[in-house]
Amino acid sequence: MATPTILPGQLRLIVAIAAVHIVAWYAYLSHIPLGLYPTAQEIEVIENAFSLAEGSANAGDSNTVYELLLSIPARFVSSASELVFVARFINALALILATTIIAHATGQYWKRNRPIWIAGLLTGLNPVLVFWSAEVSPTLLAVLLTSLGFAFLLRWLRHPSPQRSLIIGLLVCLVIALERSMLLFALIWPATAWLYPNRRRAYHLGAALVFPVMGLLFYTAFSLQFPGIEGNNAASIGRGIYEVFNNHEAYDGKSYGLHRQLNLFLFLNPIHWGLIFILAVAGAYIRVKNGHKGNSIAVLLVCLGTFALSYAIGDTGSQTRALLYPILAIFAGGISMMPHVWRHAGKLTQRKIILGLLLVAGLCYSDFYDARDPSNWEADYTYLAEANLALERNQSAAEWAEKTLALNPEREDMRSVILHAEFRDWALSPSPSPISRETAMLHLEAARQANYDAPNTRAIEALYLFKLRETEKAIELWKQVSERSALALICLYWTGNSDKPEPNQIQAYSGTPYFDLLKRTTDINRNALAYSEGEETLDNMLAFAH
Repeated sequence: MATPTILPGQLRLIVAIAAVHIVAWYAYLSHIPLGLYPTAQEIEVIENAFSLAEGSANAGDSNTVYELLLSIPARFVSSASELVFVARFINALALILATTIIAHATGQYWKRNRPIWIAGLLTGLNPVLVFWSAEVSPTLLAVLLTSLGFAFLLRWLRHPSPQRSLIIGLLVCLVIALERSMLLFALIWPATAWLYPNRRRAYHLGAALVFPVMGLLFYTAFSLQFPGIEGNNAASIGRGIYEVFNNHEAYDGKSYGLHRQLNLFLFLNPIHWGLIFILAVAGAYIRVKNGHKGNSIAVLLVCLGTFALSYAIGDTGSQTRALLYPILAIFAGGISMMPHVWRHAGKLTQRKIILGLLLVAGLCYSDFYDARDPSNWEADYTYLAEANLALERNQSAAEWAEKTLALNPEREDMRSVILHAEFRDWALSPSPSPISRETAMLHLEAARQANYDAPNTRAIEALYLFKLRETEKAIELWKQVSERSALALICLYWTGNSDKPEPNQIQAYSGTPYFDLLKRTTDINRNALAYSEGEETLDNMLAFAH
């Protein structure tokens, strides 16, 4: 009796392992700035989703399909953090489903059991995929659709049918709607549907074209935004193609390489692009060596070539390349048969295998175009400085701001981060401490060198003027920025230069720095006999320096 390809409970176990991996990552994220503070790109997506959900006047101007989809759950949540939770839940579910589809497709493709384990775990335990699953982005939905599309494509190669041509066309269209770097597949798939089948080619072509044409009409009718193709020269296209095959994960809102170094959860995971790509190349070789026609290998090469060109033209990054991981995992599963192939290969063939894999490894692990240059991490350093400051991790915020300034000394916003971090450290810490006149003068000079247009920075500048007894200048400066700075309003009120703010006036500062401090300040009963901790903090903050 033949052993079944997929053992009972095998898929369930693979899915369970993937689910535990995702939950563990999300639990880990709940304690670090990476998981607690959204990027500017994520904030824009969230705001657009809420605008669409509320039906605001400018919501339909130029929104992406992902924002349109995210606006559905946005109708049922009340805050950005809740919508982030929903987006992550959807991404986690998409990754689990993609893992299931890839594991099942691998079993159908190789007709063996071990490749299922390899492909399933390379997908479900992939640190790059789980890293991007925490992002408010369409990447994991596109990964799911790509996995489903390739699973259908492998079946279509064995038994072409117009129905499958139609389904694959639909999946291609949906992926393009989410990720621009699949755009060229809208041309490649109809061409494949016309050229590959031996009969009924017109039916296949028509079926392959239905949804791409409908998608074009949909975009036109609803004025949805399709991310444009960047104008690149030959050098940048060459770099883009190189990035597709290189192990380095290119910047895409965040730099995976940096965060892998910073977080043991990612660092200890050995799965990476270079490993999967080398295993996939070896698996493709084994497939041909076992006497198969190689149609699936040709399709893989076409997919890689088309994707590389579209990726390079579109000037994208790691999130987009993540779409290739599940596809490569199917071929990587074939590595389980390498011992058999190796034993039956001659010495010359063995040398060719080693040489071929070394060449592939050279492509994956080389460092052309300065891909791994730490100077490319300026945006990440900035994000970490701002995230730590927002989470009141002042020392870390100052450290990341210093690293940013080391790369780009012109970043006045980072000087402002350092200024705020140092101010909060002495003024708003659980144990506030007075500062000397000399220290106040140094901080005042730093404030004047920081970003001049930031109202809270100017409020801190005025505070140091006040501590140095230049009270008239301080009060005048606070009044200038008080409509935009909660800190300035706090200082005016506590020094007796402003009436107690009304509730509606306080609410106008919601979402801005020092809003919580403003609420706590106005809640203090200054006539109470007991001297509260809040009073001590504010008195220390505004006491004259000596």
